[in-house]
Amino acid sequence: MRSGSQTFGLLLVANLPLDPNAEWLVRCTAESFLPTMDVLMNCQRDGVPTPLTLAVSAGAIELWSRPEFSKAVGTYLEDRARSYAEAWQQGPTPLRLVAGWYEQRYRHLLSFLDSLGGDLLGPLRVMKKQNTIDVIPALNDLAVGPAGAPWTAAALGSPIGRFTDAFGAPKGAWLSGGRFSPETDQVLDAHGVRYTFRDQAANPNLGGGSRLRASRSGIAYLPIHEVSEQPIWDTATNMLPSLCYRDRGAAPDAGSMSSTLLLASQLHHTALAYHQSRTEGGERELYDPMAAKLLARRHAAHFAQFIRDSQTSDDRCDHLTVSVRLESLGAVWVEGPWFLESFLRNAPAAGLQQTLPLRVLSRFPALPLIDEHQTNELRNNWRQTQWLDARLDSCTAQLVTAWHREAKDPERRVALTQVLRELTSANHETYRTMLVQGVGAEHAGDQIQGHLSAAERLLSGRKVSSDGARYAAYWGSKSEWGGSGLLSRVGS
Repeated sequence: MRSGSQTFGLLLVANLPLDPNAEWLVRCTAESFLPTMDVLMNCQRDGVPTPLTLAVSAGAIELWSRPEFSKAVGTYLEDRARSYAEAWQQGPTPLRLVAGWYEQRYRHLLSFLDSLGGDLLGPLRVMKKQNTIDVIPALNDLAVGPAGAPWTAAALGSPIGRFTDAFGAPKGAWLSGGRFSPETDQVLDAHGVRYTFRDQAANPNLGGGSRLRASRSGIAYLPIHEVSEQPIWDTATNMLPSLCYRDRGAAPDAGSMSSTLLLASQLHHTALAYHQSRTEGGERELYDPMAAKLLARRHAAHFAQFIRDSQTSDDRCDHLTVSVRLESLGAVWVEGPWFLESFLRNAPAAGLQQTLPLRVLSRFPALPLIDEHQTNELRNNWRQTQWLDARLDSCTAQLVTAWHREAKDPERRVALTQVLRELTSANHETYRTMLVQGVGAEHAGDQIQGHLSAAERLLSGRKVSSDGARYAAYWGSKSEWGGSGLLSRVGS
């Protein structure tokens, strides 16, 4: 999908190892891949453009081609539907409120799988043949060889060959990890690869011999919480974006790449409502699907507005890359496909296809499931810190808006950049600590609250000269717990 032919692009990357017996792979396929394919086919049925680039690893191709794996996915869906049917008939009232909805969801996905004849790759082949999406190989260490090994012609030949057998010759490729050698570009040229997405974050030596020049300075935007990876973030012009798009037919210095990175992640970790009930086995929790759906749509609209606003800035970008993480972390996961569907359906109306080449990156799935203890610990802590969500979201949005408005004030931009970086980094570290170590929510709230306090001061126009001055007022008093500062200004 070259930028000259379509102005809106979505990149989904499936990085799956070659273990067909892993239960989490069955779950990720059932909970994220199938719903995503269902959404895309529904959009196409309704005439909604889906200029999509799906990068699939050789491991995913092999896994999704196996009849026994497709059967395992069907068994998973049947079991889930049956368990929710029983809960709807016999469970307590709070559980019955949503159990019927989940039963219908899994019945629908099972019917969708049956309509494919068990061929998980079928939707990709059909949409690629219709030229409504593009499918490219995802080349990473899992697919090419041992971590750190040079990507030679021999190493690249197998995954590219497997992709060609399944989908035909690739037009592009997604590259991450490994060590590029002179043979890498030669092999890509030999296979007719016209464009690449290259993950700079995973390739510290990407600059050498890759014919990519440094991008202009940009900004990372995290409207919701980043849990599983450090935000990729630097305004020094040599770190952004983490993912570069390059038209291989363009001159080396043409700058045909993303220059702003937008990150949205873990939709299921954002202020979702729970229905709780007591069962024989103890407490059971479910997401309220309607709350999740409304949340996903709200963030899709938020993205569209932010992208429109960013194009009025003097620092307008050549391309935008939006990263939406789609994965399951030990919980019922339904929000991702709704976000994508809402975003795709609203993109033409928002004028996004007329403004600039926009590429949406969605890495799917990225993490294995966390264990039961970590899941429960995360949920317990999450209940105690839910009240911070709206404040964090609004504060980040205000900082981003202010950053774009201060194009002629470099000093203030630097201050805004620093506070936004600290806010998102603290947010990530807090929830990562909660997830992995189970640290109590009170300490987590202290950490985030300190950064929120600094952000409020900066947004209100007060000068922030140092970390000590920035946090002194907060660390000496807890009077700001409750959010009277920022929340009172939201929407004003």
